[in-house]
Amino acid sequence: DIVSYGNQDKRTRVSGSAPDEIIVFNMRVAKGRFISDDDLLAHANVVVIGKNIAEQFFGEEEPILKMMKIGKKQFRIIGVMAESGTRFFTNVDDQVYVPFTTTMDVYNKTKLNFVSIKTGVVHPADAKEFIRIAMRETHNVDNPSGILAKDDFRVASQEDAIKNANVIGTVLQVLLGSIAGISLFVAGIGIMNIMYVTVTERTREIGLRKAVGAPASTILGQFLAEAVMLTVVAGIIGSCVGVALSWLAIQIISHFQTGWVFVLPINGIIISFTVSVGIGIIFGYFPARRAAYISPIEALRYE
Repeated sequence: DIVSYGNQDKRTRVSGSAPDEIIVFNMRVAKGRFISDDDLLAHANVVVIGKNIAEQFFGEEEPILKMMKIGKKQFRIIGVMAESGTRFFTNVDDQVYVPFTTTMDVYNKTKLNFVSIKTGVVHPADAKEFIRIAMRETHNVDNPSGILAKDDFRVASQEDAIKNANVIGTVLQVLLGSIAGISLFVAGIGIMNIMYVTVTERTREIGLRKAVGAPASTILGQFLAEAVMLTVVAGIIGSCVGVALSWLAIQIISHFQTGWVFVLPINGIIISFTVSVGIGIIFGYFPARRAAYISPIEALRYE
């Protein structure tokens, strides 16, 4: 939603919160206080703002007890959060917190989208099962066999989130790897065609060299070296462009989300050069072999 103060406004996330949220996520209030049980009961129009919101809207000015607008409603600022960084791919320093009861009123909601729970020494699997039992009783769900498909809710832990992220990462790796493989194959075909054209254009040169005693291995090595040089130069250009685009992307992302650092991928660069050399050898071999075994007499007669 849009939050505004004076002539400044910003689109950000409005989090419907409860007093225990700072305990669940180990957050700390820098100024003022967080949402209380009284705020929930009163459906109070109060807000706690993130560190970046406070700096952007107020600077050195004291924000506590000031009025800011969320959407079309006025809210009194009761607290400012300390720096918290990124959580669930979201920069929480850019968001604001209001009582969840107030949020439901403002956005005409009758149900909560999700609830975050922090467990103690209980194993996550046991905790999830305890929560499911409690939710079934609360929702009057008759599910004695514990079939998850019959529940009208879903319980997930951070471990589940990590597993899902790993699955997504694996799918992306396979997808990007497939795209890279196809790109390399197409590039290799292009290099092979270029080398075939080069061999054809230099047929008389090849015949002359063989006529004066150049062995087939020398001709083969020469054209392989040219193919490898072509792919290495392309690898250098590609690596430079990739590093530059990665650096630029990190600079752009850093403006929206903290914690992103540019690291020069030395291993990736080494692998790219290795692959470039391999592509040059594999796809340059056949044109080079053709050049190496051309008959000197036929080559000298070639027009």
